[in-house]
Amino acid sequence: MKRLTARKTRLLTPLAVALTALAVLTAASSASAQSADDALKLDSSLFPLAPQLLPDGYPNGAGDSPLTLDPWIRTRDNQVLIEIYAQPGRLQEAIAATTRWGSEVTDAHAPADLFAAWVPVPILLILNDEPSIKAIAATPIIYPEVIGEGYNQINAPAWAAAGYNGAGVKVAVVDSGFQGYQNLLGSELPQSVTINGTFFGDASRGINGNTDHGVYVAQSMYDIAPGAQYYFVNPGTVTGFLNAVDYLISQNVRVANMSLVWFGHYGDGSDVISQKVQQARDAGITWVNSAGNHAMLHWRGTWRDADNDGIMEFSGSDETNNFNMASGGVTLMLRWNDAHTAPGNDFQVCLSQSTGQLDCSVD
Repeated sequence: MKRLTARKTRLLTPLAVALTALAVLTAASSASAQSADDALKLDSSLFPLAPQLLPDGYPNGAGDSPLTLDPWIRTRDNQVLIEIYAQPGRLQEAIAATTRWGSEVTDAHAPADLFAAWVPVPILLILNDEPSIKAIAATPIIYPEVIGEGYNQINAPAWAAAGYNGAGVKVAVVDSGFQGYQNLLGSELPQSVTINGTFFGDASRGINGNTDHGVYVAQSMYDIAPGAQYYFVNPGTVTGFLNAVDYLISQNVRVANMSLVWFGHYGDGSDVISQKVQQARDAGITWVNSAGNHAMLHWRGTWRDADNDGIMEFSGSDETNNFNMASGGVTLMLRWNDAHTAPGNDFQVCLSQSTGQLDCSVD
């Protein structure tokens, strides 16, 4: 049995706190901590690769577990795939500073001053001090959603009988990977599809990505619209997603389905992912996204600490939220209402095991 607790360092304003299983453990810095660490550009999820950058006071002992690298962070041969936000108008300067040390840029998106790159781990310390770089982030968690067999439930047979089969419409499947799609061409998939696997962030994987999830999504869509022309793209980074949407717009795609969830973003529509989807809609693309798959895997509510001990009460006086953890571990995300650029609150989420071990998040 695992017990989940949320505790505060400082509370300035009332806020809603959301805890979601299957997301990464994150927390915003307090205003005081932020001003003290102006030069810190590295996302906290990358601290295990550069512990020298840990600011004073970060929990790394004294009851908390040592820092370990989250399994979803993509690494290879002492390199890590990261996304770098350049200072406004300094994208090329930041790219040059990164590639100078043997890094491989996989994708760049000039309008967002953003690029993705495989970087030697020791170079993270150098990039943290690079003036042209604004922030360094790990690639996001992109989680495939459950696929439903909804052909009859959405009354698709009636539409098919009326002659609506998607003919003349370009349809895109945006997913994490399409492993094995070739084996289904001409049977459970169209005779041919247009693929673009350049957005994943790893040329060796290409359109295969890291899953066959996209194949199952495409099969469901093909059942409903067998006459459509299909495009497969599999962005593996935020940079890749932005460029993938630009590609779909350039190809005059009219329908895009993305059965994925991107954890670690604001959740209020102001992040670059949401803004790019809006751009796709403005360009005439009907964008369909999965929703609701994690309805039973999260807690949401208003901060309450009646006994003033710095630990939130989930319900009544209960300061824990118990759950059974399946084998293989669990990843958690803590997100709250606050200013994105200058947060005024500092929170941690802690996982307490039946053995007494306490693991708390790092800002």
